Amino acid sequence: MEREILTKIRLMRDYFQYQATIRIFTNTIRCVNYHSNKIADIIPFLPESSIILADAEFDVEENYRNAKTAHMDLQVKQRKGDAHKSIRKIARLRFDKKKYRKRKLGERPFGNIEVRRSKCYYKKQENKLKGAILIACDHNITAYFNNKAWCSLFVKVQDKDGMGGIN
Repeated sequence: MEREILTKIRLMRDYFQYQATIRIFTNTIRCVNYHSNKIADIIPFLPESSIILADAEFDVEENYRNAKTAHMDLQVKQRKGDAHKSIRKIARLRFDKKKYRKRKLGERPFGNIEVRRSKCYYKKQENKLKGAILIACDHNITAYFNNKAWCSLFVKVQDKDGMGGIN
């Protein structure tokens, strides 16, 4: 997209919003989908009795009901104001700041992706989602090989001379 500023044409970035599910323990991306403030699409990708940490935009009554039926703990820092619906009132009382602070760890994969300068150059909407999934796969592969627990599974391979070589 182009924009004229002070009679000079400058390019603007086109942003694509998507919803991603992160597993904090392994620093991996579990699911990438079109942006939505509903958790119903991501529940099938999560183990039972998971803790879901989400932004205030997920403070929707439907999300609390879906989390309850799936036996998951939804921790959302609620928007300011009165919680008139009883399910939101209960969620406000059950909100645990200690659990919610771990949400910042969910930002780590995106910081890693940004540092690696992974960019998606697709123009069509459906291709942008595919590009986001490919970037997530790239991140997961890198995260697994950087994890010390995974690195211990690989053994050093000796070359023909017996001098050591490729890991």
